[in-house]
Amino acid sequence: MLDKYQNVGWKKFYLIYGMCDETFSVNCTTEVPEGVDKGWFMFFVTLLNQIYWVGGATAGALLGTMVTRFLPFLIFPEGKEPPEFIQYLGKVLPYAVIGLLDIYCLKDVPGSGTYGIPEFLAIVFIVLLHRWKKSILLSIGGGTVFYMLLVQFVFCK
Repeated sequence: MLDKYQNVGWKKFYLIYGMCDETFSVNCTTEVPEGVDKGWFMFFVTLLNQIYWVGGATAGALLGTMVTRFLPFLIFPEGKEPPEFIQYLGKVLPYAVIGLLDIYCLKDVPGSGTYGIPEFLAIVFIVLLHRWKKSILLSIGGGTVFYMLLVQFVFCK
């Protein structure tokens, strides 16, 4: 494919950067019409494909975010009481998600050479810091810094 990008000048760098499946198939199989510069033809195919990809991804992200943010207000307008099951989920799901994240973060500890000591110390540090200051941001940031210091300087291999 890169053979087709010979003799296109400075456009070669963008053609290589912007190559995706669609760009590859169009540039590889299409015969450039007579009188049209091959370099500019492939450049605009690549540019349009990139615009479509970026535009589609942005539109999808915006639409997905808007739907998930606005849908609860449409389903449960102000003054309408949510069902008991939804209220129950609102109470238990945050703790379940934190538990799931804890398990995910600790899943590789048995195979590590430190036997989970830095992880345990970081968890204790986070719990104590949060009970003392009651600041989520400080707990997350302080716990991350404490764990990184432990792993980089105390329990380094």
